[in-house]
Amino acid sequence: MTRSRWTDAARHRRRPPARPTDRNAMRTFVLLLVYILFITPAGLLGRLVRDPMARRWNRSAATYWIPSADR
Repeated sequence: MTRSRWTDAARHRRRPPARPTDRNAMRTFVLLLVYILFITPAGLLGRLVRDPMARRWNRSAATYWIPSADR
């Protein structure tokens, strides 16, 4: 069987397929680092600075109902 020069050249140019699991693992690791290093501390600092839902306990209050502003 003879080989043509076109099929021989194409065979040498082929690259092995990239392993997507390696890329996905690296992407997951980088996103985990970003979350741990930036998102989590920002959320914890935000909770220490202020309470956006006003969840303080008031023993003298009969109810915590806040009437709607549009009524």
